[in-house]
Amino acid sequence: MKFLLDASIWPILLSPVIGIAVGIVWYGPLFGKIWMNYVGFEEADRETMQESAGPSYLITVVTALIFGYAMELIITLVTRAGVSGLGSFIVLSIIIWLGIQISTGVKPVLWEDKPKALILINGGNELVTIILVTVAAYYL
Repeated sequence: MKFLLDASIWPILLSPVIGIAVGIVWYGPLFGKIWMNYVGFEEADRETMQESAGPSYLITVVTALIFGYAMELIITLVTRAGVSGLGSFIVLSIIIWLGIQISTGVKPVLWEDKPKALILINGGNELVTIILVTVAAYYL
């Protein structure tokens, strides 16, 4: 199913699923305790967070749909320019990650006195998500 600029709707719809799934694993068993320590949460805060997470999940879904659409359009336009191959698109997604995520992710460390490790934890989550959304956009 294609729409606007011949973009496929499936990677767009999968983007929130991918982002939430990566986030659950990333901020759960992989880096959950470390992340909670760096942001100042305790185990008791997790329950409170989960109870009030509805609006946050809604915003996450909406922004993931926007992100999925943007990535799908970028891949569609770059493909029209003659670039092809999954490797090329993964490199493109890493460049996008470096240009956007790292440049914005470093600011809280510099200006909000956040731990430097948060750049790696939060940035790593975004990198994995961007690459997986790119792979979905490439194949769908």
